Amino acid sequence: GLVGSEMCIRDRYRRKRFIKSYWKNEKIDLGEYGGREVEFSFITEGSGIGLWANPAIYQPRERGEKEYNVILILIDSLHYQLAEEKFPNHPSIKSFSEISTLFKSFIMASHWTRPCVVSLLTSRYPSETRLPVVRFGISDLEKNLYYQSVKPLPKILDENGYYTIAITENIFIFDTADCGVELGFKEIRDFQCKYYSTVDVVAESIKWLSANRNKKFFLYVHINAPDLKARPALKYFKRSFNLKRMLQDDSHLRLSRFLASTVYADEYFGKLVKAIRELGLNKQTLVILGADHGQVINPLHKPDRCNYDHRECPVYGDNGKSLLDEELKVKYAFNLDGVFPEGQVVEKQVSGLDFVPTILDILNIQDTTLQRGKSLLPLAKGRGEERKVVFFEGRQCRGLRIAGKWKYIQWDRDIPTTGWIVDNRVVKEQLYDCLLYTSDAADELDGVDLGGRRII
Repeated sequence: GLVGSEMCIRDRYRRKRFIKSYWKNEKIDLGEYGGREVEFSFITEGSGIGLWANPAIYQPRERGEKEYNVILILIDSLHYQLAEEKFPNHPSIKSFSEISTLFKSFIMASHWTRPCVVSLLTSRYPSETRLPVVRFGISDLEKNLYYQSVKPLPKILDENGYYTIAITENIFIFDTADCGVELGFKEIRDFQCKYYSTVDVVAESIKWLSANRNKKFFLYVHINAPDLKARPALKYFKRSFNLKRMLQDDSHLRLSRFLASTVYADEYFGKLVKAIRELGLNKQTLVILGADHGQVINPLHKPDRCNYDHRECPVYGDNGKSLLDEELKVKYAFNLDGVFPEGQVVEKQVSGLDFVPTILDILNIQDTTLQRGKSLLPLAKGRGEERKVVFFEGRQCRGLRIAGKWKYIQWDRDIPTTGWIVDNRVVKEQLYDCLLYTSDAADELDGVDLGGRRII
């Protein structure tokens, strides 16, 4: 890159490196060119195709004394029971939850990453965003309708002087991908690595925080390690694998692989939280730990099947196939001195749509954009009321949860083969009594399916 006749950026890309890391972000301090008229030139030399994109000139705005930074850390597929007695090998998540306000029944608006993250950052139901829930691909028309329908949190914060950046492994926040859309971030640094992107995401986040701690910012970090496609290192796998159990139950290997990935994510989450404290950001920064959705890991769900996309699918060891609590229900921990009480646990159910109103309430930002949620601050301080009904949407199904006692799920009636499979037949409706348990292990499930025993 040239400013005037001076070379400011020079780098050489090997083909292998370019394919692996899509974009390289560069920053130039233009202070010495102040008051001068200069010309910017973007030049690519050599073979292959080089692209320059989104050049921007901005003046960083420092954070005021009573203006908080926001760091949102999402760990993909983080099960709501992790860091509890049954799955104890998650010390970083546990210790952070203990010094934060913990919402234990945070019900997401869907059961896979794109609709969950988009709904989380827009406070709108997936169908309201005009993006499809049933499939990955998005048409140009659907994208245009989306941009006309919503105003995401990063865009609102950008309009209020915040620098917004996403450091992630999340292809769904790129408009350049046929399955993604923009969420209003000023800058995105994404690491699409086959297995160990978590190391890069956390290292880049720490590096960025070190260089920008005096700014007023919103940082979104997405750690994708617990996705079952990840391959955790042997040292993490050893902590959760038991050969005897695997010989007794063939599902133990799959569960061990998932748990090892969450232990791996826990370690690097701990490194990030430690860096936030060492940089002195913890007193002035709202740090949120959450998940985009959960994962079905209870072996009692091994027999469960659904008919989705004209084929029979097991729900165990996956997400995006059912509306079981293991997929929808996650935990969110909010940490900010003087705002969220330390050690407070909120058992009442809330919705992922409540996230944006909560952030705007804390930052004292008024925005007229339509939002379906409400601030969680009153609940955190013991004054608010529980959401009586939480609505959610899935692939070819939708449902609602009533005060944590009942859950109703309806599958698309337009497709005869779609539905929940009970006794080798497809049922279109599921009605769960979440308080009626049939065994010691049933409290780990949704309760008893009253609707699945017959077509209602």
